[in-house]
Amino acid sequence: MESISNEMLIGLAGEHLVCFDIARQGYPVFVAGEGLPYDIIVHTPDGLKRGQVKTSTKLSHYPPKVLHSYMFGTRKGKFARKRIDIGNFDFFALVALDIQKIAYLPIKEMITKNNTIKMGVNFRTRSVDYPRRVYSNGTVKKDTCKYYIEDYGKFRY
Repeated sequence: MESISNEMLIGLAGEHLVCFDIARQGYPVFVAGEGLPYDIIVHTPDGLKRGQVKTSTKLSHYPPKVLHSYMFGTRKGKFARKRIDIGNFDFFALVALDIQKIAYLPIKEMITKNNTIKMGVNFRTRSVDYPRRVYSNGTVKKDTCKYYIEDYGKFRY
């Protein structure tokens, strides 16, 4: 029997978790075939929507900018060198596998000023009490996180 890479198994787990979650929200959803530029297909009242699933297995910690967050890269191919074409899908489903939570982002929220897709996005979860910097005068640094996974948990087409 051929061995399947751990990365491929993680990706499959993310795709199937997204399919379960979207079906639970009342939409017919299917895993797309191998070799397609999207991972899942959702049947909505507005027609078929193509989704790109990205999966993270745990909180990452890369100082100084990325502290305690789920990191999702949007590139593809070996060493993630290739950009994803904007026209190939309609939304991202970003899966935090260890806590089984999903953020759904429409493609328009991931487009840069140069009309390309962001290289990546970081999410936090409200279920973690994150350490914050305490200044010498005793004040605690304000949380400036832009994305919390719970705020994007409903599939919006």
